[in-house]
Amino acid sequence: MKKIFLVLFSSILALVLAGCGEKEQEQKTEVKTAKKVLKVGMELAYPPFEMSEKDGTPSGVSVDFAKALAKHLDREIVIENIAWDGLIPSLKTGKIDLVISSMTITEERKKTIDFSIPYAQSSLAILANKHSYIKSIKDLNVEGKKVAVKKGSTGHIYAKDNLQNAEILVFDKEAACVLEVVQGK
Repeated sequence: MKKIFLVLFSSILALVLAGCGEKEQEQKTEVKTAKKVLKVGMELAYPPFEMSEKDGTPSGVSVDFAKALAKHLDREIVIENIAWDGLIPSLKTGKIDLVISSMTITEERKKTIDFSIPYAQSSLAILANKHSYIKSIKDLNVEGKKVAVKKGSTGHIYAKDNLQNAEILVFDKEAACVLEVVQGK
């Protein structure tokens, strides 16, 4: 009786262990086939670099770079549309893996985040109402002038540091800045 029980117990134990081994092997296979997600942050408000199509699909040069990087790394990609002033905090807290965006490299930003080699270069420019008689940056640094800037942008930083005599109006969206200028405000 003891031998029958022992053989039966051994058989059941072998089946259970074999089942566990198969389950473990299936889980390892699933892990190997599931691609790790690459979370890329950008504000989809800077055509032609970062923007959204009418259906909300991210598009643009930076989006294409992000997709190419994900393909090269054999990872799935998720584009996170994050407000401009939230990009660096999202990176620092691990909400996203990297930022691919129209972000100027500054000494201040380099203190807390790393940058790649730039893929585009541009300069700051003044957008002025055609009836404003603004010809240069010097024309803005006078009492009574209002300068609209996007919060956290290099234009915001420049205006704050160099246009002490002007009134600096800070907006969350670039479109709001443009609207202020177009309306002559």
